[in-house]
Amino acid sequence: MKLYNAQPNKPLPADVEHITASEYLAACARAASNGVEKPALRHIHEELKRLPKTRQRLAFEMLQLA
Repeated sequence: MKLYNAQPNKPLPADVEHITASEYLAACARAASNGVEKPALRHIHEELKRLPKTRQRLAFEMLQLA
């Protein structure tokens, strides 16, 4: 019998503190196109809440990308 509620075995990002803006945007795009990636993005958001310097660095990196 197939389990439809089974969670995938995808590891969560370990080093959110050193994530780049392009990696963050890629994670957002993957989560938007594939629901399996949403827990990883949620984990990144939770980690970024406690890392204000990383959020600030990401904001400046995103400005350069824009």
